[in-house]
Amino acid sequence: MWSYSLDVSAVALRALERGRPGERYLAVGRPQDAMSLADLCNRAADMGGIAARVENDTSDVPGRYGSISGPTLSIAQPASDSTRTINELGVTPTAVDDALATMVRWLRTAGRIPEAAARSWLGSPRTRSARMRALRATHIIRILNFS
Repeated sequence: MWSYSLDVSAVALRALERGRPGERYLAVGRPQDAMSLADLCNRAADMGGIAARVENDTSDVPGRYGSISGPTLSIAQPASDSTRTINELGVTPTAVDDALATMVRWLRTAGRIPEAAARSWLGSPRTRSARMRALRATHIIRILNFS
């Protein structure tokens, strides 16, 4: 899961204001937004109109990084649960698409993403809305396929 930095800081501040002494609060993203780093980068590139892509390296080539042996680790699904943090502190995690959209706007404002690239991919406001819905639908399908 990916955590949005503003959510992490909001949880920290809210814990100072409303938190109970000795309690631990999780500042994590939403379980439905879990994805690889490559997928996260590619989503941001899509939103920014950037053609470059990062590939997921899912190969398990023996000897490539050495061998690992020992007990296996079982991870709960979802890997973390921030329900108590949400309920007690009132901070709801930001959807990864919303966080990435904020980042892309910031990068565009800073001149790091050319406006022409965004216009060519996003097109008109009507097309932009349709493309964003398609991105969300694709993300939901990916989640369902990995569940």
